Amino acid sequence: MANETKINENVDFIEFDYFTKIINLTQNVFANSIVGLVNKVQGLNFRKPKIRKNSSIESLTSSLATFLEGESDDYDSIVFICYSMGGLIAKNFILNHLAEEYEDIDLPVIGYISLATPHRGSFPALILGPANVNAKELKPLNKDMTALNDLWVDRFHNLAKSYYVEAQHDECVGSLSATPNTTKKLKSKTLQVSHSGICKPSDSKSLTFKIVSKYLLEIINSYIQKKLTETEYESYV
Repeated sequence: MANETKINENVDFIEFDYFTKIINLTQNVFANSIVGLVNKVQGLNFRKPKIRKNSSIESLTSSLATFLEGESDDYDSIVFICYSMGGLIAKNFILNHLAEEYEDIDLPVIGYISLATPHRGSFPALILGPANVNAKELKPLNKDMTALNDLWVDRFHNLAKSYYVEAQHDECVGSLSATPNTTKKLKSKTLQVSHSGICKPSDSKSLTFKIVSKYLLEIINSYIQKKLTETEYESYV
């Protein structure tokens, strides 16, 4: 497909992942110590689990900034394709980036695609909150998340091209939360998938794949056109 060829010619895909578990039963200090004790007493050699923990959105944003600082040398712009809580981390980064918080990352963010992101919270987080720092942050009307969302809406005209996609059968993120607000400028599109299904297209024929590719191509075309316009203006001046 011509569209896929253009994307492949202009985009490198780099994944930023992070640890998050509803309840961390296996990758904690206690589990690590138990395995070490069993190995010592029984003379076994089980591999000790890595010690990891859920981190706040603010902490994960800092981690994302460090990741991008290390990966950005060979690129001239950034597009975020975000799933679930990742969309909140990227939003926080973008707003901080606009405020010139990251002096070592001199790349413009030219696009943001949100897939099943709980922009205004997730009701299941009300149940899971006591067990998970991220669930606490994702509660509807959480102070910090609400402030992040309000700032995002306020900065609408300063943002890069942004798209929002809702999973119709989402058991975690309701339709009102899949977009930052209900105005037409920030309206979400809907796919007939579940919360987990929206980020796992089976192949290039999947509607999720087609929609994300369409949005990504629009971002690329807009950026290329802008660069051409700037070059023509500089030549004229």
